[in-house]
Amino acid sequence: MLASLFAEHLRIQQHRTDEALQRCGFDSIAFYAGGLHTAFLDDRTYPFKLNPHFALWTPLAAPIDCWVTYQPGRPLQLLFLQPIDYWHQPPETPVDYWTDAFEIKPIRTREEARAHVQRLPRCAFVGEWREEFTDWGFTEANPAALLNRLHFNRAVKTPYEIECIRRASLRAANGHRAAERAFRDGASEYAIHLAYLNATEHTESELPYDSIVALDQHAAVLHYQHYDRTAPTL
Repeated sequence: MLASLFAEHLRIQQHRTDEALQRCGFDSIAFYAGGLHTAFLDDRTYPFKLNPHFALWTPLAAPIDCWVTYQPGRPLQLLFLQPIDYWHQPPETPVDYWTDAFEIKPIRTREEARAHVQRLPRCAFVGEWREEFTDWGFTEANPAALLNRLHFNRAVKTPYEIECIRRASLRAANGHRAAERAFRDGASEYAIHLAYLNATEHTESELPYDSIVALDQHAAVLHYQHYDRTAPTL
């Protein structure tokens, strides 16, 4: 089901993007998924947050330093980072219902993407800007007129997106039922949160929004952000 819906979804995205590029004076576009940022005086990174415009084109959950490039009339390309890494497990080349729609180009370093995007004519960059991209040949980074059109189009969901939302809602419903059971059993805010994560099979960084688990007087805070480890007492 998702395969056929995704094919139509891509057709719609390409049509919308073609029109936006033409009206804004660009010939191609490069969507940068985003990268990792190292915490100050530390060797760990902050959780990865995906560029939502990249997410319109592939269902990859954590495509760190990957790119989708598009030029009307040419095949879609996915520049897929697979670093040679001693410390971490590199991602496997994706093989799924959506991958036939792309020319998948493995790259070993972030810098290797430069040669691919420099071939794109009058290319608009969309994503989180990094200073190293300055001499990569982009015509403009995050042009306001183009972004406004892309933002507007995101408000109209395709059947594929609606199906993805339905499936995500089913998973979230399982999490809320588990959280309710934990609440009725007298669990702490933290334990309720863990019950939700376990039922949805998510890590904290994979959640679309931080869980708000608020008991007693904490429920009066609109965006209560702490997870009390102590269970409430009657």
